[in-house]
Amino acid sequence: MSKPKVSFPIEKKWLKKLETLHLETEEKKARFLSKAIRAYLEDIEEAEIALKRLRDPKDKRVSKEEIRKILGL
Repeated sequence: MSKPKVSFPIEKKWLKKLETLHLETEEKKARFLSKAIRAYLEDIEEAEIALKRLRDPKDKRVSKEEIRKILGL
């Protein structure tokens, strides 16, 4: 099954780094870009979840002292 193709502009410095990684590892450039985009989107998603929880007045806050106690530190 083929995946959809995406085209976008990229700064020359990033393209050069991508080319270097490709040559050093023989990994496809598309694979590096796919992994980078996936990681970025996962980070954004986690940050959105954290912000929602932070803004939720019903969500219990745990102090660092409580966390240390729970972890036995």
